[in-house]
Amino acid sequence: MRLILLFAVFSLQGNAFAQTGAYAPMNEPVDDQVWIDVIYGSHIYNHNFRDQFNHFNGYEFWQPIQSVGFSMSAFYFMNSAFKNGFHYSYAQIIPQKIHLSDTLSARINGFNFSLSLASLNLTPRSKHTNISFGIGFNAGRLRMVSDGRRSQKNPYFAPALFFSPRFFLGRVVLGLRAEYQFDVSRKTWRSVNFSKEKPPFALDEFRQTGLIANFTVGWRII
Repeated sequence: MRLILLFAVFSLQGNAFAQTGAYAPMNEPVDDQVWIDVIYGSHIYNHNFRDQFNHFNGYEFWQPIQSVGFSMSAFYFMNSAFKNGFHYSYAQIIPQKIHLSDTLSARINGFNFSLSLASLNLTPRSKHTNISFGIGFNAGRLRMVSDGRRSQKNPYFAPALFFSPRFFLGRVVLGLRAEYQFDVSRKTWRSVNFSKEKPPFALDEFRQTGLIANFTVGWRII
């Protein structure tokens, strides 16, 4: 009888420890995760645009293209072992001055929209981490405004792969989201507002294939 009582006590203690640990028992579901983030992004392109944008062969921290915005992510169980999720973000390109030639300068701005509907959490039973990867797409445009207030745009659509580690400190969420996008749209710059007029100044063709590294700080709401 004493052995039975001792076994019961140790079983209860072990169960309590498992419930308060970093991982839930395999027969106990982990809560779904939903959080919102403020994001800062640095864009690093495959192609060099007159040494004015960051690219893989030349990078400076404060050089364009940079962006700020917000995002929302959610993960839920598909079955007992894996979590699926989705991600949405919108970011504005931080306006910055660039030099197109010795005599012509311009300001660059724009926006970026990202959506991921297929993503997998590699740590589905961790209560403190969310390491995920998946596929989605990005869309948006760059807009170039010259000193004479004349502007051109370079819109794009790009399928994307992403990898994203997140860490939960209570309800605070810290993370990184690295997206590699494949621009499948036209490379040419066009006049704004669907104008058929000839662009006011010639710009090199530019395809926005490359890496977007987003640093995130957020708040878990579920």
